[in-house]
Amino acid sequence: MKKKILFSNIILFLIMSISFLCAVVDGNYLFQIEAATQTTINAITNPQQGMMIYNSTTNRINYYNGTSWITLQGNSIYNSDGQLTNNRSVDLNTNNLSFINGNVAIGSITPNATLDINGSVKIDGIFYDKNGSVGTSGQVLTAGLGGIEWTSSVIAPYISNTPIAVTASTTVTITLNGENFIPSSAVTIPGFNGIINSINTISPSEIQVNITTGTAATFDIVISNNGILNTQWVGNGVALLQVN
Repeated sequence: MKKKILFSNIILFLIMSISFLCAVVDGNYLFQIEAATQTTINAITNPQQGMMIYNSTTNRINYYNGTSWITLQGNSIYNSDGQLTNNRSVDLNTNNLSFINGNVAIGSITPNATLDINGSVKIDGIFYDKNGSVGTSGQVLTAGLGGIEWTSSVIAPYISNTPIAVTASTTVTITLNGENFIPSSAVTIPGFNGIINSINTISPSEIQVNITTGTAATFDIVISNNGILNTQWVGNGVALLQVN
């Protein structure tokens, strides 16, 4: 029995030695592992644990772990082209990096946006807004139409509460005096049955609005500084426009 076992070991050693000697060696001591297709690899009978072969179907090195052929780079999250083969999540002590349905999550395995970060963010470089702007000193990030944008730091505007009387069915320019107006201040007149033709911010304390009035009624005037409204001042702008 011992002789048979010893003979088998000698045969296995010779096979491995021949395989190594058959490898192509160049002057830089590089060697080439024997290649075979996936079909050929699957058809190998009685492979020994630790055997290696180059899979010419997947272009990866396979090794036999005693049970099945394993890809040497089996833990890679991408294939040979650098493309994710499926949704992937990498975990290191609960520090997750996930690629799910085209979204990327950091610190989570369920991204709900193109980039979903569960944790703090530190930016040492420039932050570009939706317009590609880097902003200027004193500006703040605000939610603009379609995304985040740099805007001037704003506070709620205020309108002088002196009533403005105009004639019905006429075109006229009214002047709104107050405080904290900015170039992007927008003017609306809720329920107005006329037309707002143009808005011109003259200064932080004056806005001119050209309107065409409709029928007689009284209206509030609302000014928005990028979403911050004069109505934050209780009663401000109420019943300010009187069409007679």
